[in-house]
Amino acid sequence: MLECLAPMLLSQKPAELLNIELHKVSWGEFRMRLTQIPDIEVFEVRKIKQYQQILFYNKKVLARRLINPISQEFLQQINYPPSSSLEDYLEQLIEKIRFRNFPHEVGLFLGYPLKDVLGFMGLAPLPFVKTQGWRVYGDERLSDEWFEKYQLARRLMNKAIFERWLSI
Repeated sequence: MLECLAPMLLSQKPAELLNIELHKVSWGEFRMRLTQIPDIEVFEVRKIKQYQQILFYNKKVLARRLINPISQEFLQQINYPPSSSLEDYLEQLIEKIRFRNFPHEVGLFLGYPLKDVLGFMGLAPLPFVKTQGWRVYGDERLSDEWFEKYQLARRLMNKAIFERWLSI
């Protein structure tokens, strides 16, 4: 799980949405340890059978992402209130996840390039190019750059875990 969360924990990605199989994880202890890390928040979204869907996010990175004027314009276009707080944006997103069709704008919160979110939602006339962690639309260079940044964070986390394991 730490590998999946690495880009968010290392401030490279604003958030991660995971389905965790509860009987395989000591969730209470893991949650407590995560929330001791500055700026890391955990929100239990919903339970789906034996899984708990959890939104992990870095408050500073996500706030910076959502306060961007282009992000603000996009969110207003899809009926998020203007100039909302981070908490208001998250509350609306979580409500959509729980009670409506899955909101495709979640990609913005998860750190996907906005062009790819717009392409996926059909709000920009960009051709589908490939899938690499998310669906890429239009010019793939920015998406590749972001994907590689996230992969590097995962490799760094794996290395740190392995080195810690060797020192035991």
